[in-house]
Amino acid sequence: MAQRINRLIHSRGLTKLPFFGWRFFVSLPDILPRSLAVFISLILLSESVAATPRRMGVTIAQQPATTEQDATRAAAYRAFVQGGQLYQQGTAESLRQAIEKWEEALPLFRALGYKEFEAVTLLGIGRAYSDLGEKQQALDYYKRSLPLSQAVGDKAGEATTLNNIGKVYDNLGEKR
Repeated sequence: MAQRINRLIHSRGLTKLPFFGWRFFVSLPDILPRSLAVFISLILLSESVAATPRRMGVTIAQQPATTEQDATRAAAYRAFVQGGQLYQQGTAESLRQAIEKWEEALPLFRALGYKEFEAVTLLGIGRAYSDLGEKQQALDYYKRSLPLSQAVGDKAGEATTLNNIGKVYDNLGEKR
């Protein structure tokens, strides 16, 4: 699951996020090319975006204001990550808090059209309910996650969801 989330995050141009037992890390080979690229960019931009003196004052280039979509995306990712961190704690209370955070992220991902993240979030909620022993609730969320994974062509997500559905049916004593 960690690799799938990592691919998903990178497909959106983000950095790694801590989730379901894997840790954020940056190795030296990862940092050096990025540092060099940032350094070169700063040098090239320093002349084109710098403050330029004028007769009556100084003009400073400003970054464009963040859009509503940027704010929605940031809030969704923040809630998603916080849910993952709470899930990792593993207590009944933290699992319920993780569900709340993921429920907060769901409509935001839906508004952004991020079906991949919506599917993974539903899968996480289902897993938390399963860990709490609320198997029917888990099954409901898994069944909501499955068509989204299928719609985006996420075969690994589809397989994980089907496997989790099978485990719930097994725990409920229903052999299908």
